[in-house]
Amino acid sequence: MIFSRVLPFLAFALSFSLVSVAKPIAETGVIKRAEGEVGTADVAAVLTNLKATTDTTLSQMNSLIDENRVNSANTVPLMKELTESFTTAGKSLKALKGKVNARQLGPTNSEIAALLAGIITALVTTLGRLLVRALLFLPTLMTLVVSLDLVLRDLLVTVEALVGGVLVLVTGMLADVGGLVVTLGLGLVAALLGL
Repeated sequence: MIFSRVLPFLAFALSFSLVSVAKPIAETGVIKRAEGEVGTADVAAVLTNLKATTDTTLSQMNSLIDENRVNSANTVPLMKELTESFTTAGKSLKALKGKVNARQLGPTNSEIAALLAGIITALVTTLGRLLVRALLFLPTLMTLVVSLDLVLRDLLVTVEALVGGVLVLVTGMLADVGGLVVTLGLGLVAALLGL
C-alpha cells in the first residue's frame, strides 16, 4: 500500500530531474558532423568561390567584347582560365566525398541550384556574345568550348552526387538560356540538363 503511494511521487520527481539535466536544443547550435559528412554550406562555399573567379574572367571577356578588342591572343587565355576555374571547383567538390547530410544547416537545394544557374547563365551569355565577334579564330575557340563543356558537365555531375535533385532545379532556372547552351556547343551540359 505504501509502495502504490510512493511510486507516483517518485515518477513525478524523476520527470523533473530529467528536464533539469537535459540540455535545451537552442543551446546546442549546429549539429556536429560525423567524419565524412558534408553540408550544403561546403558545396555552396566551393560554388561561391567558383562564381567569384568566373565573374572576374567573364567581366574581362565582356570588356574585350565591348571595346571591340576580341582576338585569339587575349581571348584564348581567358577561356583556358575559365576551364581551369571549373576544373578546380570540380576537384574541390570531389574532395568533399559523400552525400550531403540533410541534418546539416546550410543553403537549401534551391539556393545551391540558383547559384549554379547564375554561373551557367553568366557563362553562356558571355560566350554567346564572344562567338559572334570571334569568327576569325572560331575553330580554336570551339576546341576550348568543348573542353569547357567537359569540365562543366563533370562539375554538375559531382554537385548532383553531393546534393541529389539539384540538377532538376537548375534546368528549370535555365529556361531563358537553355537554347543558347545548345547553340554554343555545350552538348554534354545540355544533354545532362535535358535542355
